[in-house]
Amino acid sequence: MTLLFLLLLVAGLWWLYRRPPQLEMVREHAPLSGLSIPFGVSLKCSIGATLPYRIEFQDAPPRFLVLQGLLDWKGMVWGKEQVHLQAQIRPQKRGSFSWGEVTVRYADPLGLFWRTLKVPVHSEVVVYPQPHPLLLPDLIRPLLLDGRHSPTLGLEDVASLRGIRPYQPGDPINRLHWLQTAKRGIPMVREWEFMTTSHVHIHLHPDVGEVFTEHAVVLASSLVLEAAQSGLTVSVSGNGSSSEKTLESCLLFLARYNPEEQKPQVKSQVPEVPSGSNVILLSQTAPLQLLEQALQVRTQAARVTLLVLSEGFYLAPGETGRKLWGKPPEAIQELERRAAILMEQGIQVRVLRGNESILQVAPDPS
Repeated sequence: MTLLFLLLLVAGLWWLYRRPPQLEMVREHAPLSGLSIPFGVSLKCSIGATLPYRIEFQDAPPRFLVLQGLLDWKGMVWGKEQVHLQAQIRPQKRGSFSWGEVTVRYADPLGLFWRTLKVPVHSEVVVYPQPHPLLLPDLIRPLLLDGRHSPTLGLEDVASLRGIRPYQPGDPINRLHWLQTAKRGIPMVREWEFMTTSHVHIHLHPDVGEVFTEHAVVLASSLVLEAAQSGLTVSVSGNGSSSEKTLESCLLFLARYNPEEQKPQVKSQVPEVPSGSNVILLSQTAPLQLLEQALQVRTQAARVTLLVLSEGFYLAPGETGRKLWGKPPEAIQELERRAAILMEQGIQVRVLRGNESILQVAPDPS
């Protein structure tokens, strides 16, 4: 008789607890965060149970999002229950991460029959690269005639000669006008026109291979933040698409940037930029196609700067350098020989090798 009662009890529990409790879950967190920058996440759960249930669940984040704290809960519920969990997340990789459903296990009060339920709770975490500090006054400093910047922060247009004047202490030697110096018998230098700009555009050329993509993306994000902090509008392009002219759009673009291999050449095209923009091109080999595009962009831009990562990487702040015995590739050496010609067309060239710090990107003012 006792055995029959136990069998009936077990069968009754199995039949009664086939239906899961009512569960509603909402996950809240910042949609955009920087690499290694912690951000808060909360999970709100509403439980409705007409019978006493044993419930336990754990909300596990995607890979590369390290959870600092616990987003799990277990307990007995009969009636209505509100559960609010909070924790910290530290991203360990840039990119876009889809955070999916929560796995819930429930059972009868005796814990005889456990069942699993998937509760849909979808959210997305976008992690942009962690920028490095930069010293780039010559790359992004603007001339805003009606802004807070002084004229000494202007951009000089080397394609537009204002005139010739006598040499003054502190003038770069490369500005000397040798013909006028010989005629007048005193040192004479060129004086360039100033160009007005309030926009910076950064283009990532796809020749930066998959291994070194992170170095280029971090450099781009550093330039974006530096430009935004200077009060400029900024945009980014690469991989056949462009961002909007907002800081958040640029960071989203760089977080999701993933160049494909063997892309059609049309996808590496530099887009049109607003007149007077400051354009910065990031490349590893500076192919002829990119130089042609730089000349085309120069017709609208106030300045075009070509940053070449010949080894694909550079030293981050705080890293110790090592001796580079080898010479740059022949294509890079040829580019350096052409730098003076490109400079006359308003295109600055800066080769950043693997033993140089990112802090040294700014061209030598001399």
